Amino acid sequence: MREIELRPQAQPDGISDHTEALQSTLDRAAQLGAPECQAVVVLAPGHWRSGPLQLASYVTLRLCGGATLQALPQRPFAPAYIGALAQHGEALLFAQNATRCAVEGPGLVPRSAPNAVPPASWAVIDGAGAAWWPQAQAVRAALKRGDYTRFAADYPGIAPTYGLPRPWLMEFCDCTQVHVAGLKLTQAPMWTLVVRQCSEVLLEQLWIDNPAHAPNTDGIDVVSSRRVLICDCVIATGDDNIALKSGLMPDSAPPTQEVVIRRCQMGTGHGISVGSETANGIKDVVLTELEFVGTGSGLRIKSARDRGHEIGPVFARKLDMRGVAAPLVITCSYTGLPRDGAFKSLSEPLMAAAPCATTPYVHDITIEQLTAHAAQWGPILSGLPEAPLQHITLRQLQVESRSGLVARYLSGKLEHCTLCAEGALGPDCQLVIAQ
Repeated sequence: MREIELRPQAQPDGISDHTEALQSTLDRAAQLGAPECQAVVVLAPGHWRSGPLQLASYVTLRLCGGATLQALPQRPFAPAYIGALAQHGEALLFAQNATRCAVEGPGLVPRSAPNAVPPASWAVIDGAGAAWWPQAQAVRAALKRGDYTRFAADYPGIAPTYGLPRPWLMEFCDCTQVHVAGLKLTQAPMWTLVVRQCSEVLLEQLWIDNPAHAPNTDGIDVVSSRRVLICDCVIATGDDNIALKSGLMPDSAPPTQEVVIRRCQMGTGHGISVGSETANGIKDVVLTELEFVGTGSGLRIKSARDRGHEIGPVFARKLDMRGVAAPLVITCSYTGLPRDGAFKSLSEPLMAAAPCATTPYVHDITIEQLTAHAAQWGPILSGLPEAPLQHITLRQLQVESRSGLVARYLSGKLEHCTLCAEGALGPDCQLVIAQ
């Protein structure tokens, strides 16, 4: 593939506003890029500062080692959330209806110690999120107190179910052949790297590093996309490390399907979540060779009666967890993690509801070779009376936890599992146990 290189007519001095210089270079690249030629915009080492930038088809933004691209919060960014249509300005780097679009750096991620890599060798995209977090923290605190007036004042016309809207760091929407690699992504205002309604996506060799206290700073969100591979990444953040979603409204978007996540490490954060917004379905997901170190949760498959659809099949293998509070949760009545001592409430009967368009149907879930040390909860499996979990297989699990397996409304089997604490089995729990 032939490449044409372009460089902005500006100096990365860490002081100037480089938005116009960068966007004009990207626009020139968009005119030159074609199926037989990839136009490459090269950012030299130094500190580039910018407002929102638009990417295009057949264009690669390539950051050299030692280059930092940092968001300017005073620039006009638009708030982003899953229920809104995509728009330019809702992410520092944004692409829509683009083909063969890429953002690349030179970095390699040693999963054992990414901080050991000399900073001069990394390419960094910095969302300057600290300017956005205090407002979201204050509004979230008000919501927890039952005070919705602050939310209505700060986010008029937006329902609280859509979260606390802020810009995302990077977004690809309705794109094909997306490649993001070799970068450190940090200080995201909200979600870090978002792909929605995309196909043929490769996300590799990424180090995503957001503070644990930063609200809603998901590492990677895959929304209504297909053929996605996430590999060799290290992710520490303030919310889901990786989340797979398909929206809150049925028939509003395609399902998320054909997703593979392998050889990644999760640090601080809420782990890997399949859901909770699953109203258009999630299927054909494979997770393998994953580490979770000090993560709040491990793997969660989560939905609820107001946002469900078919979820499955999901296959997970070789999950190693150390200091993870909740290693495995599969629930169709998601409201968050149970409080200390309250895990047995998850085995109590539920009132049945009439099936509807957003009833979650979770089926064909296989988890094998999951090892968890110093966990708080054992596996939590919670279906619904009108929609039990179906074909759940847990094989070769070794979980050291304070509480054991909690399960209700499901059919499945446990094969050669070691669970170190007493559990609680609730109604309509059909489990075949083989040692």
